[in-house]
Amino acid sequence: MKKPQKFQGLGTRPFLGVMLALISALFLGLTPTLAKVAYNEGAGLFAIVLFRSGLVPVLTLFCYSIIIKQPLRLHKIPRKAVMIAGLSLSMTAFGLMSAINYISPGLAVTILYAFPIIVLISVAFMNRKFPSLKLTFIYLIAFLGLATAIGAKFDTISWLGVGLAFCAAIGASMLMFLGHMAGSEVKSHSILFVGSSAVGLIALLMMLLTGNVALPASSLGWGVLILAALCYTCGMVMVIVSTSVLRPDLATLFMNIEPFVSIGAAYLLLGDILTPIQFIGVVAVIFAISAGGIIAHREHLEPEDMTIIEHS
Repeated sequence: MKKPQKFQGLGTRPFLGVMLALISALFLGLTPTLAKVAYNEGAGLFAIVLFRSGLVPVLTLFCYSIIIKQPLRLHKIPRKAVMIAGLSLSMTAFGLMSAINYISPGLAVTILYAFPIIVLISVAFMNRKFPSLKLTFIYLIAFLGLATAIGAKFDTISWLGVGLAFCAAIGASMLMFLGHMAGSEVKSHSILFVGSSAVGLIALLMMLLTGNVALPASSLGWGVLILAALCYTCGMVMVIVSTSVLRPDLATLFMNIEPFVSIGAAYLLLGDILTPIQFIGVVAVIFAISAGGIIAHREHLEPEDMTIIEHS
């Protein structure tokens, strides 16, 4: 087992890394709301997942590997990592794209961003090294913030939507362990290529088996569906590049603005507004996740050989 990678300083090109992390958060934050508009224009779940999380990312990542002259080397990815990549990306894609049918895109992304808590708990049990009281308190704030964001509309909220968003969070947490499973010779874009291919195949099979081939009924629907896929794919590529020139923990910290982008986009495009109490809960979650990530890094509680892969 190789030793965890050590990141000295801020990274090789910190300003570029910060800019790419912020732009990736902007692109990824727009995706759920654009997908919701595509739903409203007649697109079905399987069509949205096929284009947004399968076809467009696969083609883009293939071109990206050619541009940077780093072959995908799919034969070097262990079968276990291939299975986990397909399962985790499928859970994230289908979970999040289904959740926005029942709850606000901003709230769905906020629940998704609870995945670091799942990672922390998993690592603590695997390493038998439990977090400090400080870190436990920070993540307790995240739990309370999440409960506030969800519970503010306890009587009217769709618990199916909440459950689907948590399913996406579990899938995202599984992604964080892929670097260790795949080994040092496998690049992030290769893992994403395999996972995205699996998501696309599953979506296509589900369309054929169920007969649910619901495509957008208007040019607006096609436009936002393609835009959602491009935003998601560009966001993923920028994550890969940003974490290569900036410390991954810092890149992830700047990307925590994504839920706020989703909330803003949902308000502008859908007229969807969170209550003040819900917004306070969202702020508490993002603050706690950001602070917890910094503390966890200092306490060496993150997954060994962790690969930072975007999840939404």
